[in-house]
Amino acid sequence: MQQSLLQEIILPMPAATLGFELLVFLGSIYFRKHNITFLVLLFLSSRILFLFLDFHQAHSFIALFSPIVFAILVSLKKDYLSTKRLIPACLVVISYILLGIFTKDSAFISYLHNLKFINQTYVYSDFSFCLFLVLMLYVVILRKINNFECFLQGAYVASYFQFLFYHKLQSYNLSYFELGSFIFLAAIGYQGYKLAFYDSLTNVYNRRAYDTLELKNKDVIAVVDIDFFKKINDTYGHEIGDIILRSLASILKKYAKTYRYGGEEFCLVFKDYDYFKCVAELEKLRKEVEDFTFNAKNHNLKLTISIGLCLVTNSKFGAFEMADNRLYQAKLTGRNKVVFE
Repeated sequence: MQQSLLQEIILPMPAATLGFELLVFLGSIYFRKHNITFLVLLFLSSRILFLFLDFHQAHSFIALFSPIVFAILVSLKKDYLSTKRLIPACLVVISYILLGIFTKDSAFISYLHNLKFINQTYVYSDFSFCLFLVLMLYVVILRKINNFECFLQGAYVASYFQFLFYHKLQSYNLSYFELGSFIFLAAIGYQGYKLAFYDSLTNVYNRRAYDTLELKNKDVIAVVDIDFFKKINDTYGHEIGDIILRSLASILKKYAKTYRYGGEEFCLVFKDYDYFKCVAELEKLRKEVEDFTFNAKNHNLKLTISIGLCLVTNSKFGAFEMADNRLYQAKLTGRNKVVFE
């Protein structure tokens, strides 16, 4: 029977999922991330069942395996990346492998394979591809959410959904495509992206992200620096300083795309923005920070910022250098001001 184009696209996905798991596994070993290594082994262990079971029995095990494992990981909550906390999940892995060794001809497995959880009389048109589109939409939406727990809980929902519709998915040769595993691995990939391009303290973009940024003429670069920040660190300690940096970053993000360039210095980027309107926005920002009270461990602190900005004409490097010089001019001429020419 001739397959549709959509089916031909979706059928290689199980192999892609397995390849992704292997890449993450090798990467976690190379970077010595032992907790990630344990987690990926947890998913790879379902493939090990093929060493001991026939094709259909292995699929039956996998259909049950993912929801149970993800239920354990969800129950571990924020400590699920701790090696000690993974012991229950590792015990589940061992039990499944032992079941695979000793239940080759198990009547229970035969019964499980023939059991129909959901009876549907109508035909799904390219059902597997629709599932994959929903999965991709889910990952794109969660990319805006910084709570990694959402990925884990979503992976559990996906794996349980796969468990319920096991027979329908099997008709598309997709029971081997572990939806939960795919979501979780996508989350690990996104965590890697955040590690590379986000500042862990303030949760804004970092210097590496700024270096890869492409700007064109009529974009505006503003360099922001906290006035007398060293005095704050020396007086109240670096922990208070960190709280202030996080609070300031939250304010800056409301105005423009924000990068932590280094220390207490931030870079704001206004894409295709009217220059003098940008100056007005930055004056508004400067006033908001001046009026804002920073609450840090029973300390109510007031501070100001200095800003230098420049219009991009030839390159972002020249524009940044000019904005930085104007910031320095603002510091020399009294601080708490915006210098734009």
